[in-house]
Amino acid sequence: MNSQEFTANSAFVTIKCVAYNIVQCFKQHILEDVWQTKSFKTIKNYLIKIPCNVFKYCRGIRVSLPFSYQFKEVFSAV
Repeated sequence: MNSQEFTANSAFVTIKCVAYNIVQCFKQHILEDVWQTKSFKTIKNYLIKIPCNVFKYCRGIRVSLPFSYQFKEVFSAV
């Protein structure tokens, strides 16, 4: 735990539980079957922590992925 205070520790644990539930829902409802058994660290390294360029256009935001990125189809589906 981060703090000696009960309320701070309670808030920290609550945030961790909410984050865990969001990741589990993301894995079950959005990702394909192959990715559902992967750990969050694996999903983070392959789908979230990727180098890219982000551009803001009139219609919204556009992400330019690297040419050699092997999971473009999975990223586009998400």
